[in-house]
Amino acid sequence: MIKQLWQFVWNLWFKFPQSIRFILVGGFNAVFAYAVFCLLVYFAGDKWRQVCLIAQWLLTSFISYILYRIFVFQSKGKIWEEYIKCCTTWIVGYFINAATLEIFFRLGLNVYLAQATAQIIAAIVSYFAFKYWALKNK
Repeated sequence: MIKQLWQFVWNLWFKFPQSIRFILVGGFNAVFAYAVFCLLVYFAGDKWRQVCLIAQWLLTSFISYILYRIFVFQSKGKIWEEYIKCCTTWIVGYFINAATLEIFFRLGLNVYLAQATAQIIAAIVSYFAFKYWALKNK
């Protein structure tokens, strides 16, 4: 019974277009990463925002990779090769995030709102990098 229910949910999930699955999984990843960032900033202070961003990235990258690989792109590629590509993609995303975080923070947004805005911009760029490079199905 549980196996049949799981199979039903699995099949239903993959009826959604890939872009919708990316938004849903990416949304989960973004909320999780944002929560980690907020906790780190809360305890460290906003002057450490860039260090908190790096720590958040290090803590959440592998979880994000696994979720994208399985639930969005259904990739069958080599795990470590793909993970390196994903990390490269995230590094680009990280720099976009770090720069926009800093810009919005210096424009007067509080660190939490600045990060939320920066994370949305980085997510849009990341989708295309994942789709056409890191987890591209051959």
